[in-house]
Amino acid sequence: MLDSLHKLQKEFEINDQEPWTNLTLFFDKFGKFKVDFNYVDLSNVIPHEQKTIWKYKYLGQEPKTNSGKKYLEKYLNNRNENFLDNYLKNLKGSEFEQQNL
Repeated sequence: MLDSLHKLQKEFEINDQEPWTNLTLFFDKFGKFKVDFNYVDLSNVIPHEQKTIWKYKYLGQEPKTNSGKKYLEKYLNNRNENFLDNYLKNLKGSEFEQQNL
């Protein structure tokens, strides 16, 4: 499976798509699956932080440790800031912005 993932990542590069840093596979009881690609730079993220965020995002589990709670708080704050930044970038040059100048 690891070889297949490396080939898939290579295909993304060949087709000038943004390289993903990790992925999560979802399987249902009927044999269907879905892939969630993540593009977050994980080079400065420790494994405990990554696991805490993954468990919250995909399993809905709140962290029990103080360090896990801090990681989650940081993640949620960054996610909200990034959402707002992206939203405002998408408004730039939009019909909404032009009408409100």
